[in-house]
Amino acid sequence: MSNLEIAARHFNTAIITTKLPNSTDFTEQFKEISDSPAFHCILKAITTLAAEQNMSPEAAAEQVIQIFRKADKLWDNYIFYEGLEKLKSKLEVSNSLSSNT
Repeated sequence: MSNLEIAARHFNTAIITTKLPNSTDFTEQFKEISDSPAFHCILKAITTLAAEQNMSPEAAAEQVIQIFRKADKLWDNYIFYEGLEKLKSKLEVSNSLSSNT
C-alpha cells in the first residue's frame, strides 16, 4: 500500500470518526436532549400539528422529523454547492492570472 493510499485511509477514517459524538454515553445524551426546553417545544409542536390536522401524534411526529431532515439536507447541499461555486471562481481567476503571465 502506497503512502498516498495510507494517507487516504487515515483521512477517510477521520471524516467518519469526527462525525461521532465525543461521548459514547448515549443514555446521558438522550436524557440531556429530552430535558431541554427546545425538545419540549418540538413535542408541543407535534401535539399541536396532530390536533390541528386531525392526525395521530405518530404521524405528526413523522412529518415534523421529515421536514427537519429535508431542511437540514437542503442546507447541507446548498452550502456544499455554494462552496463549489466559490472554489470554481477562485480557480478561474487563478487560471486567468496564470495564462496572462
